[in-house]
Amino acid sequence: MKGPRGLPLIEISDIGLRDLDEAVATIHHEIYHHKHFELTRRSPNPWGGSEESAEEYGQRMLEKFKRQKG
Repeated sequence: MKGPRGLPLIEISDIGLRDLDEAVATIHHEIYHHKHFELTRRSPNPWGGSEESAEEYGQRMLEKFKRQKG
């Protein structure tokens, strides 16, 4: 599904927001897909990267968030 600027629309369910850690990881997982789509959007077959890569990115950002949060 496309958002108002023609970019993929990010939708997050209640499960993805059930607690702070899950919310941080889920949002960054979706951000990964969005950023990857931006990098490939002019190619004939734009895509948002793999689920595995997005999950790894979400977990990395969660760990960074936890370190900064203290």
